[in-house]
Amino acid sequence: MCLPVIIRADQAKQGPNARGELLSTHMTNGGSSTQENTTENVPHDREVVEAVIAIWNDNPATEALGIPKLHALVKKNHPDWSLSANRVKGLLKSHGLLSNAPPVTYVAETESHLTPDMNLPDGVKVLMTKARGKALYASKFLEQGQELWTEPPMVVVAPLAVVPLMRKALACAYCARPFQTRSKEGTPVGASDCKDCIARWCSPKCRRADGIHASTWHGGTNVKVDSSKWQKYESFCLENEWTAAYAYGIVLLWILRDVKKIDLEPKIASLAKVRQDVRQKAIDPEFAVASNAKMPFGDGAGLLSEQAETLWKEGYELLKQAVSTCRELTYEEYLYGLGMVNINNLDGNLFLIYSHLNHSCEPNVEVKVLGRTSGIKVVTKRPIRNGEELFTCYVNPTDPLPKRRHDLRVNWGFVCNCNRCKEEDREATEVAESQLRGTTPPPTTERTRRKSVRFDEKVDLV
Repeated sequence: MCLPVIIRADQAKQGPNARGELLSTHMTNGGSSTQENTTENVPHDREVVEAVIAIWNDNPATEALGIPKLHALVKKNHPDWSLSANRVKGLLKSHGLLSNAPPVTYVAETESHLTPDMNLPDGVKVLMTKARGKALYASKFLEQGQELWTEPPMVVVAPLAVVPLMRKALACAYCARPFQTRSKEGTPVGASDCKDCIARWCSPKCRRADGIHASTWHGGTNVKVDSSKWQKYESFCLENEWTAAYAYGIVLLWILRDVKKIDLEPKIASLAKVRQDVRQKAIDPEFAVASNAKMPFGDGAGLLSEQAETLWKEGYELLKQAVSTCRELTYEEYLYGLGMVNINNLDGNLFLIYSHLNHSCEPNVEVKVLGRTSGIKVVTKRPIRNGEELFTCYVNPTDPLPKRRHDLRVNWGFVCNCNRCKEEDREATEVAESQLRGTTPPPTTERTRRKSVRFDEKVDLV
């Protein structure tokens, strides 16, 4: 898989006058550098590394080339350079840019099981497979543009960025919709207010739906969660911009409200889950730190493992204290909860049937978000045969292959090898090989995309 390659920030920022400092770490005791001893045009170490990275950035497929072919491309772009393949190899190795280790994945460590008594829409069935775990299949022929199902969220989680507005009564305490119309006194028009705190809801419907309001705002006679300690946990999530931790906390509060344990908790427990510390291993440390990158759902991608572990433990202790009177929360449960939220959420919310959809970069269904409390609608993108698996796309389908594969590996733990990815990989490799030969590759024509699965494929059930 082609991954982003970045020089460390301290190296990348050095200008031409800093070459001596950059090369000083590669000098021997005799005072000679790693450059060849010749009167020809010998490039500095930094120039060689930058030349290689320019090739990789121009065509990520060249990252898969071996040293001899990569060296040939550098020489082709810089014919006046005196440069050996061994020097290219040594420089890439010394800068941490040469690694034969396979990319880290964690899909094999992801756990899930079938949801008991789940009501499925007409024309859809669920199967447990060895290769992809739970999967949804068409149980009859489905027309293009056919609405398969609509689904409300199991748990509504407000966007973390809107929580401060909710605390100031400037947004609905349940759906997080900001109040637009106000009276002369500044009070939101049409809002329903709480008699015990300053919280407001945008409608009586949201007020009735907000079943954990007392736990998160002011407590109450029958409320076992310590609302003041919850607010400390909430503040910690805000300070660290930690959406996943906030979302899992909200999910846990709703589970605790389900005192009979007959509805929400079994559904949440059946979702795919993986420990957050396992997911952390898939993050590219050099890429994340150098670019200050973050995962889409904000769970510490810019952190080193030690920093992330400190963050997890602090968050765990705060949430544990908030629910201590009604739940003995373990650290392992917390890590699994973070991972569960990260790999299952859509637009911040959790959906039961949607969570069974697997990924393809050529999806055959489209998932439309109707609203934070309204939920989603799933519609077919093309005709689907009886027995064909239903696929959605977890990432932006317009992203290039390396970006899609990187995001899928880091956020969901697998390397995508769908038909589209394999075809684009082949095309990119052809371009790289043509560039190496100095020839022009044939123009890429609009290809006819194959189906996401073979219709005669036998499903490997467990």
